Amino acid sequence: MSSGHQHHFYKRLSFWVPFTMIIITTLIIFSIATDDTPTKSLDEPLLNEHPSPDEVAGVFEVYEFNGTGDETTEGFEIENGLAMIDLTHEGEGSFSVQLNDQSGDSQTLVDVTGGFDGRLFMSSEETEQYTLAIQAEDNWSISVDQNLPESIDDEPHQLTGSGYEAIYIGLTEGDRQFNITHDGDEAFLVTLNQSFVLVDESGEFDDTITVEITSDQFAVIEIQAYDNWSIEIE
Repeated sequence: MSSGHQHHFYKRLSFWVPFTMIIITTLIIFSIATDDTPTKSLDEPLLNEHPSPDEVAGVFEVYEFNGTGDETTEGFEIENGLAMIDLTHEGEGSFSVQLNDQSGDSQTLVDVTGGFDGRLFMSSEETEQYTLAIQAEDNWSISVDQNLPESIDDEPHQLTGSGYEAIYIGLTEGDRQFNITHDGDEAFLVTLNQSFVLVDESGEFDDTITVEITSDQFAVIEIQAYDNWSIEIE
């Protein structure tokens, strides 16, 4: 290549190199800016404020059932509001529980094989009669409790466990970080207030989810899993 051509080539190269670097830098910045964890918004509070003393422990009857094998419980009443359902099963056989309302609709609460010890959350928009239909091969026990805890803490929350759990938590207005992990190969579901899905995955999970809390409130975080999990809220 002649010296004239070389000079022309390097002159063109000196023009394109900075221009190319600007494009690459812009793409990198754009990629970083758009890689933020999406923010979800919790718009409908479960409770705006803690209930008064006449609404906490001891106000509602706690329904308790236990037995061995198949059984349909007697009817019990859930008033308009919230309830926690604790279920245990001993043995290696199958264990299935259905919640039936007075209109004939049913909801499967648990359908597992082997031992079980967990808590589920339910909400009722009106006062209604329910029954529980249990299919089991071994001993089981179930309690249904509408009483709220005497105190509910605000974040930060450090929650750990294994299996099914439901917990009342306080959340303050603003963007809250949910750092969630799950060990194991089975299904893993995490919800707020029953219908607001944070995680619905199978297998191991380790991620941070940002949730916009639109007002100070109390909520229920519910975990359905068969393995170890942890949730840090800050």
